[in-house]
Amino acid sequence: MHRTATLTQNGFLEMLNIFDCVKSSLVVSGHYDAATAGSEAAYPGDVETLSFETGADLVRRAHRLSKNCRLALWVNDMAIGQAERDAFKQNYTLPYRYAEILRRHRLKDQDLCVIYESSLRQQASTELRAIYKKVPHLFDRIEADDTGLLRSVGAAASRSTEAEAEQIAYVIRGPYRESLVLKDGPHPQYNLILATLLKEISKRFSPGMIITVFNESEVYRLNLGMHVAKTLFGLATPMMNVYCDHEELSAFNFASVPPKYRR
Repeated sequence: MHRTATLTQNGFLEMLNIFDCVKSSLVVSGHYDAATAGSEAAYPGDVETLSFETGADLVRRAHRLSKNCRLALWVNDMAIGQAERDAFKQNYTLPYRYAEILRRHRLKDQDLCVIYESSLRQQASTELRAIYKKVPHLFDRIEADDTGLLRSVGAAASRSTEAEAEQIAYVIRGPYRESLVLKDGPHPQYNLILATLLKEISKRFSPGMIITVFNESEVYRLNLGMHVAKTLFGLATPMMNVYCDHEELSAFNFASVPPKYRR
């Protein structure tokens, strides 16, 4: 893998030890915003490219050990207008830097699955309504302008100007007993979208472990997403979280990895 000279060596080695103990896995890495210029997706930045390269390197390593492993790419396509979005998905091609990474690691199209944020948002809202009907006691429904609510970290609260019924926030208890907003009026929050992603890939591929490689600024938001996935969807798949900045893998979280995988 390129740019590994400054990795946190102990964390990296422990990550590989854990990874090598799993028979099947799925790596989520390279998440980027597909802001468009004509029909061309903007190139991901250095952090996203390092994330994707780390994921590709792990998949290649797993294949060398004759293990089942896929790479999942989460593309934020929300900046694309509704009218153009279907065509974008149908004709989607990887950004050049990502395609070069796959080529360099000798990965094929079937080794990669692409998941679009617009689809996740719709699915998240639909499944939240279904869960609320089954277990309404799990939620509080609170006026969306309540100042005590926790939404996505670093994101402004979404607001609806529609009917009064759309001004309600769906809230659960967060990992520290805070009032965590899952859906703010018609808008699913990042934590619910991420939880839906984790649930969907676990259901679709049944991996023995999910490995995420995200920007280090996403640590707290990822923790919230994992909490929602466990609380709402009962996600029990072990997870290993890796974080990177512009030049290196900077942090590792093995807290949800069962002891049997730890050497």
